[in-house]
Amino acid sequence: MASNTSICGICSLRQITKVCKYWCPGCEEGICDECKEHHKLLKATRSHEPIPISNYKSLPSFITGIQQSCIYHNEQYQQYCVEHALPICFKCINDHRKCNVTTLEKVTNNFKTSEQFLDLESRLDDLLQNFDRIEQNRNSNMTNIDERKTQLVKEIRQKRAEINKHLDNLERQIIEKLGEKECQSKECIQKVLSILKEKETMVTKCQTNFLYIKQYATDLQTFLGIKDIEKEITTNGQHIKGCCMSEEGLFVHRSFFQKSLIAIASNNKLKHKMQLDPSNGFDITLIDETTVAITDGNLGKVRH
Repeated sequence: MASNTSICGICSLRQITKVCKYWCPGCEEGICDECKEHHKLLKATRSHEPIPISNYKSLPSFITGIQQSCIYHNEQYQQYCVEHALPICFKCINDHRKCNVTTLEKVTNNFKTSEQFLDLESRLDDLLQNFDRIEQNRNSNMTNIDERKTQLVKEIRQKRAEINKHLDNLERQIIEKLGEKECQSKECIQKVLSILKEKETMVTKCQTNFLYIKQYATDLQTFLGIKDIEKEITTNGQHIKGCCMSEEGLFVHRSFFQKSLIAIASNNKLKHKMQLDPSNGFDITLIDETTVAITDGNLGKVRH
C-alpha cells in the first residue's frame, strides 16, 4: 500500500518535514530532491527508478493500491503462483507446495511488450474507433431525417395549391404522421447514442488508465493491475465487437444472445437476420454489399 505521497518518507524518519518531488516504486515512498541524489548512490537502491510524484498520482487507484510486499510476512514478493495468480514471498512457498510456482521476474519482465498487453492496447483502440464510426453514422441519419422532412413538407405544400379542401385535410394528417415518425426515429437513434456515449466514456477512462500504467507503473503493478482493465473491457465491450456499416447504411452486427447475424436499416427496421449455429461467431467484416465474413470465436475459422 502506498505511503504518504505528500512528504519525503526518508526525511520523515529523521523528524524532518519536506515535500516529496519523486516517488520510488521499489521503496513505495516519496522522496525529496536531496534524498533522490542519495538514492541513486546507495547500492541497495541505485537500481530503483523514481518517477515524478505528479506522474505517480496520475496512475489509477487500483494500480497504486497494489502492494509489492507480502502482507503476511512483510517481505518483498519474489515468486508467483500460477494456479492462484498471486505473487508470494519465500515464506509463502510452504502454502503453495503443490502449486506451479515460478519467479516473479520471469512473469513480469518485459510484460509491457508482451502479446497480452499489446492485444489489450489494440482492443481499446478498436473499441473507440467503432464507437466513433457508429456515432458518425447515427448523427448522419439524424441529419438525413431532418432533410427528408423538409423535402416532404415542401412537396406537400406545393400540392396544396392544386387540390381541394379534402386534400388540405390529407396534408394535415400526413404532416402529423411524419412528425410522429421523426420523433420515433430520433428517439431510437438518441437511445443508441446515449448507450454509445456511456460505453465510450468507460473505454476512454480505461485507455487513459492504460496509458498511465504503460508509462509509469512498475512491471508488477502492470501485470497485476491490467487484469482489472481486461475485466472491464470484457464486461462492457463484448457486445460492441462484431459490427460494421455497409455503404447502403445497413448496421450489421453479431447478436450474442440471439446467436444470429442481424442487419438494421437506417430507419431502425430489421432488414436481415441469419442464425449462426453451431457457433455464435466472434467478429465480422463486409466483403461486399452481399457478402459478410464471420470469424468463429470457438473454432478459429472464417465463415462466409
